Amino acid sequence: MSTNYIGVNSTVSDQLGGYGDIYDPTTGHYYDFYQITNVAPGYELNISLNSNNFDTSLYIYNASTNEFVGYDDNGGGATNSQLSFTPVFGDQDSYYAIVTSAGPSSTGYYDISVY
Repeated sequence: MSTNYIGVNSTVSDQLGGYGDIYDPTTGHYYDFYQITNVAPGYELNISLNSNNFDTSLYIYNASTNEFVGYDDNGGGATNSQLSFTPVFGDQDSYYAIVTSAGPSSTGYYDISVY
């Protein structure tokens, strides 16, 4: 698994279905993983995922507790995703944003932002 990094107050542009992505042949979905860095526990984080190429889906995963703490498909308007969550103390280095598509075999460019 290839993990990318995204800091608070930053945006990353990438391609779903590109080099280093995870592909699940049973579902037909590609996945990009981003460890969220510079997290301040107790302060709400907003994450948005936007693409003109595919219908986005966004998951937030806490690796410390092995739990998903958020999911969104169209909360960012149209086919974009957006969600908010508040990191807890002690787990601030354990959060991952998982980028995928709502439908199988979807690929294309996207922007993910954390603020």
